[in-house]
Amino acid sequence: SNAAARGDMVKAADVERAWANVLSDVRSTMLAVPSRVGSKLAHLSAHDVAEIDSEIKSALERLANDAL
Repeated sequence: SNAAARGDMVKAADVERAWANVLSDVRSTMLAVPSRVGSKLAHLSAHDVAEIDSEIKSALERLANDAL
């Protein structure tokens, strides 16, 4: 196509790889939330932080399953 000839198109594999990197970064950042919250809010119990961790993991799992 003309767009391809002009270099205006991006390869699907490149887009997929970029989005995979973004999603991996989001996942890593979200999984780090409980420990960051636990260190900032020292009054939270280990159980509280574990519950936050569980909820985040559950939400990420639901999102991953919905994406399939």
